Amino acid sequence: MTIDRQPVSGCTIIRDAVKGAFCLFESMATMLPIVDDMHVMDMGSTDGTLEILHKIADANKRIHIHTKEYEWVNPITLANASNDVIDCGAHDNVLFWQADEIWHENLLQIMAKRFEEGVFNMTFWRYQLRDNFQKVHWLPHRVHRVNDRRNGMFRFIGDGMNTEKIIDAKACTKHTETWPQRVDVNPVDVPWDCMILDVCSLGAFRDNLVARRKLHHPLWGESVFTIEGAHPDAWLQKAMVNPDWTKEFTPFDIPHIMRWHVGKTTYDVRSDLIRALMEDDTLELLGL
Repeated sequence: MTIDRQPVSGCTIIRDAVKGAFCLFESMATMLPIVDDMHVMDMGSTDGTLEILHKIADANKRIHIHTKEYEWVNPITLANASNDVIDCGAHDNVLFWQADEIWHENLLQIMAKRFEEGVFNMTFWRYQLRDNFQKVHWLPHRVHRVNDRRNGMFRFIGDGMNTEKIIDAKACTKHTETWPQRVDVNPVDVPWDCMILDVCSLGAFRDNLVARRKLHHPLWGESVFTIEGAHPDAWLQKAMVNPDWTKEFTPFDIPHIMRWHVGKTTYDVRSDLIRALMEDDTLELLGL
């Protein structure tokens, strides 16, 4: 991917990427070709995530790992950590993403063109799927992910989902169609390739879901006692007989790098993905 524009720092935050199946390494691979330096703030991982990150950063000098302990009690934690890692970037233009947000490879190229045009204040359409990427969970909604950080222009607030400057930013997309208003939309009727896939708690990796909910609980208010109204054990038993969780094909145009995971009920760290991050060569994994 050709880069001919002002430099951009990429920034994200994480805690327990492996245990929670947050797809951090997939999102890093997606962003690596489009940023000049990458900064990951580890918020206290205990599942081997930090060790993998240091292994990657030791080999790839464009990737920088930061660590800081946070009080894991409410959504403000995410906003604080997001703002802290934004301050770590080497450049004022910042691309921030949540660890489980995966840009489609076509959206990456649209964003690269915007960068070349000098646009560094952008929102993106984001959506969520569920049950192994088989159905729409959340309809498309806008998130602020690129801005100039000078003069406090890129600061996350509230639950850390957005900044107060979202209304000033332009949506990064090549489509002007009205986005779907119903979750039972026909997958082929929507240009998902212009959106971010948020690998939400019900999106994929059935067997990691309970652990993920426990990690999310203090921040998002997701119950650790029930999942969709059922005890976690009862939910898992029901999910294990739901054929959607083991289908090896999704009707949605999800990012290329995530297709490897379709049908897998447990999150696995790909050795070829870690190697590609270390070697700073991820385009093939993105289908580019």
